[in-house]
Amino acid sequence: MPVFAFDGLIPVVDPSAFIHPSAVLIGDVYIGGNCYIGPLTSLRGDLGTVEIRSGSHVQDNCVLHSTAGRRTLVEEDTHIAAGATLCNCQVGRRAFVGMGAVVLDGAVIAEQSMVSPGSVVEANFSGQPNQLLAGHPAIPCGRVSLATLELQQRADQDYRQLVQRARHTMQEVEPLPMATLRPVRVRNS
Repeated sequence: MPVFAFDGLIPVVDPSAFIHPSAVLIGDVYIGGNCYIGPLTSLRGDLGTVEIRSGSHVQDNCVLHSTAGRRTLVEEDTHIAAGATLCNCQVGRRAFVGMGAVVLDGAVIAEQSMVSPGSVVEANFSGQPNQLLAGHPAIPCGRVSLATLELQQRADQDYRQLVQRARHTMQEVEPLPMATLRPVRVRNS
């Protein structure tokens, strides 16, 4: 994986985390234990700090960055779905930011809250725990349902397993020729 020091700051990654080889880490970045960082994700701590606490999952094609002297914080056991962008914001414990959502400067997504896919959380928004946010700009649309929280817990378990599976079984290989028709399971020697 491409890891770059910037102004002498080197990213810090807990050894139990899984970082996809195509993810990019720059400068003042901290990734806690059992985190999952997906393909093509960019974590830019070149101006400010990016901190992802333990058990959190940042999926494919996300961009997390901060401006000078600021911080983007993803608290414990939080999911950032594919294509989301976070800048100078805080996402609380067990929260969920949907696909393609944008969370802007100074916004605070509270614990167990959910930002719907494609939503834009404006600068300096401060939400309440267990809040559902949707729209452009995102506005509170009620509370996150018990069924959704249970689904989130199952997804959390799935990603915890994915971290372990990816750390132990993912390997770069050449594709099989088309005549094979089906994927073949690779066996480690």
